[in-house]
Amino acid sequence: MFPYYILISFLLFEFLVFIFIKVYKKKFQWLLTNEDELPNFEEIKFQKFKKESLDEKLGWKQKLESSGLQKNKKKYSKFRNNFRTLINKKKKKLVSSFGDSYVYCNYSEDKFTWQEQISKKSNFNILNYGVANYGFDQALLKYQNTKDDKSTKIVIMGFVPETIVRIQTRWKHYVEFGNIHGFKPCFELKNKKLVFKKNPISKATDIKDLKKIIQKLKMEEIFYKKKFLKYKFTFPFSFSFFKNFNENIKIFYFLLLKDLNFILKKKMISSQANNKLFNILLTRNVVESHKLYDEDYASKLLFELIMKFKRVALKRKQIPIIIIFPQPMDLKLKSYKSVKKFVNLLKSKIETIDISDFIDKKKLDKYYMSDKYGGHFSKYGNKIVSEIIKNNLKSLNSKIVI
Repeated sequence: MFPYYILISFLLFEFLVFIFIKVYKKKFQWLLTNEDELPNFEEIKFQKFKKESLDEKLGWKQKLESSGLQKNKKKYSKFRNNFRTLINKKKKKLVSSFGDSYVYCNYSEDKFTWQEQISKKSNFNILNYGVANYGFDQALLKYQNTKDDKSTKIVIMGFVPETIVRIQTRWKHYVEFGNIHGFKPCFELKNKKLVFKKNPISKATDIKDLKKIIQKLKMEEIFYKKKFLKYKFTFPFSFSFFKNFNENIKIFYFLLLKDLNFILKKKMISSQANNKLFNILLTRNVVESHKLYDEDYASKLLFELIMKFKRVALKRKQIPIIIIFPQPMDLKLKSYKSVKKFVNLLKSKIETIDISDFIDKKKLDKYYMSDKYGGHFSKYGNKIVSEIIKNNLKSLNSKIVI
């Protein structure tokens, strides 16, 4: 005789998981369901994105804010002529720096970026062309599309290890769930050659066109199957729950704990639960990015993009330098050894600075701020980074006088 209590238990659990997802989905964007296959694009927000942030060639641009407040209550830094405003405009622009938010120096005022801290003690300026959330591919395209100052002799390309994920996608939603406006161009490797794939959207794109664009991207994007579908909850929901059991049980627990303590007005515990949720997702993302450095296609794609950067720089008669900026979670995980292996290969091909070689892991809380994007460098951290980079620039004395 079939033990009906097993069936009843299963149906009860299925119902509870379904209700939980329904309740928490709006509060927690990383709980994926079929609704996320084609997100709800709001006309007003989409038009605002196109007007203020869309860059057809690169994906998006750094916000041109000159006032207002960021999360850490610091004033937005001015961003003119496609780069951060220089403190001392009279110095020669010897160095240009391109890359992501660790180059832009998110949450730092102009005078506290590592570029300005180097410039302050030198007879030259370092231009800051960094843009938040850029992949190496976007930074490379920006470099190619930027007309250099005649005095620029050195070009820096900086990135976080997670860039190996960013360069493989044209829609960030498949790797950063909820980033639905994150359309971008990219490159792919075909027969050992880089093939450019343009941004799927443009200023002319109508919101009605997005369904067709997304349907096409589903067929092309590697992370649609590799990540998006892996974490999506589908019927039966209990199967989806057990597929990633260790992670899901923690997420469900801390979501409940967060709400329970909010109701009980225990703000400290609620905040701690929120931090735990963030760390679960951050650890997942960082570990997955590290694994890609062991994958043949992903590592070769990044390597070829870096070699392309080198060729472009040398053609412009500039010295190319690569800088790897680790996030704090990178330095806490053993899987970072996969990144180090890749970096060691780079060092034999191009001037490379791995900031992790110089950081004391016991002082991470001093080097980094606590922010929702995984920890950007603090004022002190930027100071240390500036000293590391300046010392490495001095080693180029045999090639160029700085």
